Amino acid sequence: MMTEYELMDLYQKITVLNNQAHTRYIQTDNPTPLTDTQAIVLHYIMFESRMRDVFGKDVESYFGIKASSVNSIINYLEDAGYVRREPVREDRRLKKLVATERAREVENWLMETIHYGVVDIFAGFTEEEMQELKSLMEKMRVNLSSMAERKKPHYARDPKKAYTEAR
Repeated sequence: MMTEYELMDLYQKITVLNNQAHTRYIQTDNPTPLTDTQAIVLHYIMFESRMRDVFGKDVESYFGIKASSVNSIINYLEDAGYVRREPVREDRRLKKLVATERAREVENWLMETIHYGVVDIFAGFTEEEMQELKSLMEKMRVNLSSMAERKKPHYARDPKKAYTEAR
């Protein structure tokens, strides 16, 4: 039986290794001056803007980071010529984020780098394992979202709701 400590330790190790791997993938043969975080945000903007207008609030919500951090990243991407802010016709106070020609020049590199990073993370998983992992990760997402909203663990009032061995 896996203890809560062992589970948290494994989760923490995966989180750290994931961050290190993303940094390594993005910084290997990086044709840009972008950091891994800036590159991932640029990827998000480029990918999402194919389907809809993207705003700073979207970046803030998707990555779960503060508005000040998002502004800092977007300001750099704008200053470096990768994105521009365009007013929205319906409400000129809103500024959508639009990828520039400079961003499109590195789009293939960015898409491939992130794609192969994900492929390598899940190498060797069967389709069934991927489906099970997806289900488990969705449960984790719901729990983490709930914790973020309440600012305390869901079992704080009832210790019986804490982790129990999977059956």
